[in-house]
Amino acid sequence: MYTLENRKLKIGIKKIGAELSQISSVKNINEFMWDADPAIWANHAPNLFPIIGALKEDSYRFENKKYTMTKHGFIRNNKDIALHEKTNDSLTFKLSQNESTLKSYPFKFEFYITYKLTDNKIDIIHTIKNCDKQSLYFSLGGHPAFKCPVYNDENYDDYFIEFEHEEN
Repeated sequence: MYTLENRKLKIGIKKIGAELSQISSVKNINEFMWDADPAIWANHAPNLFPIIGALKEDSYRFENKKYTMTKHGFIRNNKDIALHEKTNDSLTFKLSQNESTLKSYPFKFEFYITYKLTDNKIDIIHTIKNCDKQSLYFSLGGHPAFKCPVYNDENYDDYFIEFEHEEN
């Protein structure tokens, strides 16, 4: 586990998949991330690349060749993603194409994800670099799960989502 901390927050990032798995208050040690209970859902916040969702029969065709890929792509369970850079307020992880990724995704790429702490805010910055002359097709996303209720004296019904404008 890689950790990053400032005066307000502490975060933890798992090596496998560079998954954010801890957000806690430094002041009161309160945890804000879902606990990844395997009986319900065993993840915290997997990173999704180069697809989001599932493919029919876990396969697709590109330039008349069939490729297979698991649900949400290969970043979320990837052991090859590595810490690329650490600063006082950020951690950046990187994965480049390799023999394994090229079997399921015939593109040359560099995938970067940076977690940056600023006061009580976490910025998650994704950078995808095309390392070839052909177009690079991909989807990118996150699947974070947060603890709810956060505090012991609250109920699930105390929470709601409010948007800046009415949404359809």
